[in-house]
Amino acid sequence: METFIESYRTTPEEIVLDADGWDAATHGTQQLSCFHGYYGQHMYFPGLISEASSGYPLVLQLRAGNSHPGKGVAGLLRWLFWRLRKAFPGVRVMFRADAGFALPEILRVCERSGVGYAIGYARNAVTEHKIAPLLERARLQFHQTQAKARLFDDVYYSATTWDEPRRLVMKAEWLPKGANPRFVLPISTCHRRSYMTDSTCNGGRTVNIASRNSSLAFMQTASVATTLLPTSFACCCPKRLTSYCLQFAKRHKELNLPTLRSSAYGQCLSKG
Repeated sequence: METFIESYRTTPEEIVLDADGWDAATHGTQQLSCFHGYYGQHMYFPGLISEASSGYPLVLQLRAGNSHPGKGVAGLLRWLFWRLRKAFPGVRVMFRADAGFALPEILRVCERSGVGYAIGYARNAVTEHKIAPLLERARLQFHQTQAKARLFDDVYYSATTWDEPRRLVMKAEWLPKGANPRFVLPISTCHRRSYMTDSTCNGGRTVNIASRNSSLAFMQTASVATTLLPTSFACCCPKRLTSYCLQFAKRHKELNLPTLRSSAYGQCLSKG
């Protein structure tokens, strides 16, 4: 985190944070290795919060394999917002994530911190009823033009776990393969269409972190998790990630790890 802050010579106007989690398969009986029904495997469920434009990893959280995607994220965001505002007074902060992070506590942290957000929201019977007329219009438009149809609207929606209704942006899209509705909870100055289309407010979908996942591939090896990552490991900054990579390379020199060595963190291996 400190390295990220020091990389700015002047206060940025806006910092956009992306959150995502991924399945890290495990192959042993180590702590935090649990079976996940959706992925159908024993795994860790790491969570990563990064800066959107550069992909710079700010916080990495090692979580049990059966964790909810949003587990522990509210506390991390509370600290991140405070640290960024302390370092950059007046900076505008934006948070983006997919539907797995649409938890009441995460929404409250963003709202109470004055942080804009664009977070995906899962479909349910109520939201499908609200989008039905718009989706029918998209279907008719598609059959008339034989081209992809995409329409937008917004409504107010209140889940049973919320204290008050919130604005919900709807995208009714009809493709050759059929309907493709999407929902986003937005608090931002972006136009409602921008949440689904613009690169800066893309409907809460986080950037593709596959390359960063492969850079952290050592987490997916059971032997590494037990020898390098302590059970109490909660979050770390890039300096500590580099340190773990260095330890991994030194302890497992016999392994061929082109992914690790070609990554940003791997460039530091020769300095170890």
